[in-house]
Amino acid sequence: MSIWINFARARAEAAWMPAIETLNQFANCLSPLFERWTQLTDAYAKQFFLMHRGDKAARLEALRLAQELQRLNRSMSAEV
Repeated sequence: MSIWINFARARAEAAWMPAIETLNQFANCLSPLFERWTQLTDAYAKQFFLMHRGDKAARLEALRLAQELQRLNRSMSAEV
């Protein structure tokens, strides 16, 4: 590669660095919330599957998880 191509690539990468840093900070802020959201979503899916199979106790747990997911979604919206 020519020195001009390397120079142009370096300038383009430098121009994106502030945006990438901002995205990384945003991701770090939401990371624990997103991890909790993932856990709740997986647990809800399990309870939904159990309800489909006729487990009556799964309905109450699914409702509890749905309420917790709604609270978490509001919390995540407030973070953004």
